[in-house]
Parts: sequence; structure tokens; C-alpha cells
Amino acid sequence: MLNKILIAALLLCSLLLFHTQSIIPDSATTFSYLQSVFEDGDMFFGDEYEEFNVPPKWSRLSNKHFPINMTPIGSAVLWTPFYLAGKLIYDHLSVIGIELDNKILTMLMFLHFGSIFYGTLSILIWFNICRKLFDTKSAVIAIFAVVFGTSFFYYYFWAGTMSHIPSVFMASVFIYVWHNTKPAKNRKWHQWMLLGAIAGMSGLIRWQDFFIAAIIIPEVFNEFIIRKKIKRFIKVSFLFSIPSIALLLLQFIIWYKIYGSFLKIPQRQHLISWFSPKIGDLFFSSYHGLFFTTPIYFLIFIGLFLLWKKDRMMTFSFVIVFLIQFYFDSVFNWWGGHSFGVRRLINCSIISAVCLTSFVSYVKTSSKFNVVSYILITISIGWAFIIGFLMFMNYIPGEEYTSYGYILRSLIFAFKNIHLILTEFILTRTPLSINKAIIVSLVFVFFIIYIIIKNLENKKKILPSPNFSILIILIFFI
Repeated sequence: MLNKILIAALLLCSLLLFHTQSIIPDSATTFSYLQSVFEDGDMFFGDEYEEFNVPPKWSRLSNKHFPINMTPIGSAVLWTPFYLAGKLIYDHLSVIGIELDNKILTMLMFLHFGSIFYGTLSILIWFNICRKLFDTKSAVIAIFAVVFGTSFFYYYFWAGTMSHIPSVFMASVFIYVWHNTKPAKNRKWHQWMLLGAIAGMSGLIRWQDFFIAAIIIPEVFNEFIIRKKIKRFIKVSFLFSIPSIALLLLQFIIWYKIYGSFLKIPQRQHLISWFSPKIGDLFFSSYHGLFFTTPIYFLIFIGLFLLWKKDRMMTFSFVIVFLIQFYFDSVFNWWGGHSFGVRRLINCSIISAVCLTSFVSYVKTSSKFNVVSYILITISIGWAFIIGFLMFMNYIPGEEYTSYGYILRSLIFAFKNIHLILTEFILTRTPLSINKAIIVSLVFVFFIIYIIIKNLENKKKILPSPNFSILIILIFFI
């Protein structure tokens, strides 16, 4: 019952709150892969960029006179089943005389719901791991806090056509497989290859996501290097690397076609400062700073410290991943452009969920700290959600510098005019404002929801069975 309630509640909230009324450059460049391949049969993005009004800095020509594409192709690969489903439905309805309002909007709806699908599966993976490590109650509280108290909710509910939720999904799958195939010395050859493939796919979504694989460094070092099993180390490194490289080759080939080089950093080099990371700004700035916009991370890092008592190897692995993530986030465009919080950190959401579950599980044994902790969690969730909501409604600018004072004044204004803001929000989501493209998309997604819930009801599992996964794939491609 808990499984079904969790899925139904999150998906229903997503359907009510989603926002794809406009397409931003990140979404446009990713969407252009699908539109260009399946509509034009090429990789020339000029007409797509013109249609989406992509700014010149995102659509300039490369040395080979191809419009550049600064986003990797991985999200487009994961969204392909949803794009094809939307295209199939749109084309077939047109044949029988039912014209949807806008084909692009229809496709965007399906991509957004693809993110809802992957995001929900990610949450189920977190729950599976957290309740095994600790207890169900702590897991539910912690996961709820991570969903609504970090940047996750913003990209799950309102910006699903960006690559962040696919990024969360692949990182969650990697850690799920890693956790369930420990220790390293007992991991089978095909499991090493599976981990390599997942890491490669993660790198296809956001290039820095490949380093989620750093989570295996401590156990590999402990099992193979310290114990001087060098041959075994070389073997597993080979097994891990082959599928990773094979998948990453897809992006290398695309870069070669666009730029004439297999290895390329498409982003402008002046935005990258490899030797002067802005760690302080990343954590404490009023402009998307981690602790200011999403203070739940204070408790998450306390939970990371507490996790040491339960599983030192896991704690060390999580620390390595966090440090790598902080470094990359602080050397490249640390404010994240149009961003709510440190948006690139949400690929570590599963780690955050485990750490916060560790914190909740620890403090619940003390009635005094228990109450204080729940108050802190509630305040953190409320603070993050309100700031995210105001940014979504454009009362706080997403891509302009904002001071502490400006944000506090915006919060005061919002509280004084909450009825007007909520009215504005609700009126844009009434049935009268929902066009036929959205209605068709809703029908499709509710069908997927029904299959998920029936599977959990029949199998009594928190995660879909392999047979269920095959069924979903068949539904997408028939």
C-alpha cells in the first residue's frame, strides 16, 4: 500500500504542477537531437534552433559550419521511447482527423513525463536502499525531505525537459547495482560490465556524471591494490572500461561530426577555471548557493558523518563522489546559469537520501533531538520550496544575481500577496487552459501509472521486475 501511495502521490503532483509552456536553451539543444534525427534524418540543428529561438551563443557555427550542440546526447537517448510514443500518437490522431494544438508542445509533454517516469523510479530505488540500510519510517521521512527540500522538486515538477532527472536516474541505477553486488571481490564479470555501461550512459547525459563511478574506488583499492591482486584489478578495469568507452564513443562521433574533433569541451573555455574553484560561492552565495537555497544539506552532511558508524566503506565512497562533484560544480559556471540551487548536484540525490536517512534514524532514538530534527527538516523543506516556487513564478530571477536582501524582500512580498500569487499559479493550470496535447499526454502517463501500480500490487516489490521492464519497452516500441 505504501508503495502505491508513494507513486500515485508523486506522479499526481507532477501532473498538476508540471510546466513546459516554454523551452529554454538547455532543453532546446537536447530536444533538437530527437527532432533532427526523427524528423529530418540528420544531425544539422539549424532549423530546430531557429524554430525554438535559441540564442546565438548556443547556436553559433563550429569550424565545420555545423550549428554547435553543447548538451550531450544521453538524455535524448533515454527520452527516445517517450518521443516516439508522442510522435506515434500525434501522427495517428492527425490521420483520423483529430488535430492537436501544437506538435512541439505534444513532444515536450511526453519528454517531461518521461522525466516524471524516470524520477519516480529513482525515488523507488532510494527507498529500496534506505529502508534496507535503516528502517522504513526513517527512509520515508528522509526521501520526502530530499524530494521537496533540494533542487530535485524543481526539475521533477517544473523543468522536466532538462537533463537533470535522467541524470538522477542513471546515478541511482549505478549505486543500486553497486550496492547490491558488493563486495568487489565477489562481483561477477557481467556485473562489472553492467556498472561500466551505466557509468558510460551517465557520462552521455552530463559529462561530469561519469564520475559517479568514483564510488567504486575505495573498495577496488582495498580489495585489489592493498591485497596486491594486480591481475584481478587489471581484469575488472578492462571489463568496466569496455562498455563505458563503447557508449561514450557515440558522443565522440557526434562531436567529430559537429566540431571535427573526437574530444571536445563544447562550453566556452572562459567559464571554466580549473585551478580556482569557487567553493565558498558554491556553498554560501545568495546566488544559487547550496546552503542558502537548500539548507537541508546541513542535515544531509551531518548524516554523512553519522553513516561512518554503520558503513565506513560506503561513507568513504560517498565523500569521494561529493568532493569530485563539488570540484566540477565550482570550476565551471558555479552559479549554474538559470538554476534553482546547485542544480548539477541533484545527480547525487540517492546519496543525499541515504545520508539523510542516516541522520533521521540516529536522532529518532532521542525524543529531544527527534522533535528538533523534525522542526529543522520542516523549515528546510518550506524554505527551499518557497524560494523555488517564487523563482518558477519569476518573482525571483533565475539567471540574474540576487542578494540576500533581495530574496528576503521577495519572501516578504510573497507572504503579503500569497493569495494573488496562488491565484496566478492556479489559473494557468485549470482544465480550461489545458490544450488537447496535454490531455493526450495525461492519458498516456496515467496508463503508465496504472501499469506500475498493478505490477507492485501483484509482485509486492518496491522495484519493477525484469519482466515488467521488458513489457514497458515493448509498449514504447510496438
